[in-house]
Amino acid sequence: MERGVAGWHRASMSYTRFFPQPSETVSYQWHVSPRFKFAYNAIPKAATTGILRALQMAEVDGDADKIGLPHERERSPLKRIEEIGLEPAQVLTGNDYFRFTYVRNPITRILSAYLDKMVRHEHERWRLSVDLGLPLDAPPTLLAFLQAVHNQRDSWRDIHWQTQSRLVQRSNVEYHFIGRFEDWRTSLPTVVRRAGVKGAKVLDWIGEPPHATAAGQSVRDHIGQAELDLILTIYDTDFWTFNYSPDLALCGL
Repeated sequence: MERGVAGWHRASMSYTRFFPQPSETVSYQWHVSPRFKFAYNAIPKAATTGILRALQMAEVDGDADKIGLPHERERSPLKRIEEIGLEPAQVLTGNDYFRFTYVRNPITRILSAYLDKMVRHEHERWRLSVDLGLPLDAPPTLLAFLQAVHNQRDSWRDIHWQTQSRLVQRSNVEYHFIGRFEDWRTSLPTVVRRAGVKGAKVLDWIGEPPHATAAGQSVRDHIGQAELDLILTIYDTDFWTFNYSPDLALCGL
């Protein structure tokens, strides 16, 4: 594929075949290994920081000096699709690349997004509250946050609380594996081996993700019936698409 502005334009046009999101969003989501020929769709709030660090370390044989922070794309050995000179279809279909992603129970995913972006990090709250129509002077309640998310079209939502169904596009992309956040530490070593990485110390490379919120352990502290009803309405498609239970007692499984 032609590089530069013309090449990026062609890639952008090609993304529309697979995803309804802006091409910049899709480009940011996908992390491609030129060495091992795998492609990972990083869904926010589904262990992406830990998974990305493990995959980046695998790409450089565990040499941490060759990578930056997991989300620093300019320092990552994993590339955007257009950076490796291929059309999106060459990566997102067929068997040339091993494609995988991870999803999460919508209950703990949206709670984690709320705690991370609205409660813990003030600069993120300021950045994101404007589009949600929320006041900037203090963190909103979870209920107010969910009501604001509910009032947005899915296509307008920030990627951290957009539906996973929209971000994954399972009917358009030929995934070899769709894993679950709830057991990602167990499945990731097998996924990495399946992707062609031999002898990788995947779990040793993960570290402690800086955006972890332990949402699964605090569900009942934050979510009552009103909050749950909104979550079930907003993320109805995710529950049935990825076969997640709406039962609070089971949302960590």
